Amino acid sequence: MCSWRKILVPVSGEQASSCAGPLSGAFTLAKRFGAQVEGVYLTKTLEVPAGDDFPAGASYAQGGTATLERPAVGNADRALAAFSIYSRQFPEVQAALTGLDGELGLSLARHARLADVTVVGNAGRYQTEFWQAAREAALFESGRPVLVVPTGEIIESAGETLLIAWKDDAAAARALATALPLIAKARYICVMAIGEESKVGASLRAAHRHLRLHNPDVYIELVEAGDRLAGELLLAKADLWDDVILLMGAYGHSRLRERVTGGVTEYILQHTTVPVLMAH
Repeated sequence: MCSWRKILVPVSGEQASSCAGPLSGAFTLAKRFGAQVEGVYLTKTLEVPAGDDFPAGASYAQGGTATLERPAVGNADRALAAFSIYSRQFPEVQAALTGLDGELGLSLARHARLADVTVVGNAGRYQTEFWQAAREAALFESGRPVLVVPTGEIIESAGETLLIAWKDDAAAARALATALPLIAKARYICVMAIGEESKVGASLRAAHRHLRLHNPDVYIELVEAGDRLAGELLLAKADLWDDVILLMGAYGHSRLRERVTGGVTEYILQHTTVPVLMAH
């Protein structure tokens, strides 16, 4: 069975307090899948005061020891401190922290392309230049799935329940394909489609048959939106479970159109209180 083996997480030294959600998400997934965690921070934004002494070395360290590649110091100490909290909390996880040279988006995208999933913060709580650049690079430039997490730590059982937002389009299909390791391990899966039976019912049942090939505990739900937003309905359903991850395709329409008209992806990024696995 395919699995995730490398999980990437950006770490901000300047905004280390905002990293608890993404770091806990990365290490929780790594523990579940026996994966490595690679933390990355941007060296060019870091101050370099004299006299600080940091260990050199870039190889993955056993026993949860976080290491740095000849780090720029200053804000690097805060990035390392935030990262080390979770490497100590999850000693079974191999972990490393590496500095990125150059522009954040391009540098992060290059690393994310060679990771199985990247973990970032959501827009509503983390609408900073760092997290916006990290989200956009991971979603639009990596070709890999992105786990978007709210503020605060996520529980270790997150993902045992999956809520899949199904729509018969390429983005939703890509989300399913990239999340198969998570789907195979889930204890309960609800596939939810929003619309009229005559328009989405057949596609929803076809998705159900496909997913049952990977996990027998799959159930479907068809909801008519009425006067409620699709994103609102999805988050109301997701809030029923403590251990849920919402799985969905991202930006079925253009990014600009969603931002102007308020599409489902933008609504979820602004309002979610649960982890969301997205693919574009």
